[in-house]
Amino acid sequence: MRLTLLLPILLGGIVIALAANQADNATIAGDWHLIGETESAAPLPQHRMDLRFKQVEGGIAGAILSRRDGSEIPLESAELSGDTLRVRMQGGPAALVMTRRGDHFEGGWTGASVQLKLVR
Repeated sequence: MRLTLLLPILLGGIVIALAANQADNATIAGDWHLIGETESAAPLPQHRMDLRFKQVEGGIAGAILSRRDGSEIPLESAELSGDTLRVRMQGGPAALVMTRRGDHFEGGWTGASVQLKLVR
């Protein structure tokens, strides 16, 4: 009897958590610019990295955008969990870990002291 009551509650919680995660993933979709923490986003600095994220089944995918021809260089991994974004470049030893701060993200590469922000 307990299991028949507990199972719908657990399944409902899982569905709510998955829906919330899909909503988080949708908020990151689009083009972003990785710039220094103290740099202004308007106008965008020449020294920056342009990134594109898109929602895919089971999470998000990302790419570095070439400013020369617009081609995409796929990221090894990208994950948005709550307010924390984790990105790893192909073959890169470090991960970019950033925390949502309003309309942008702040953080940096693991093991580095340089602070960055990700802006639209």
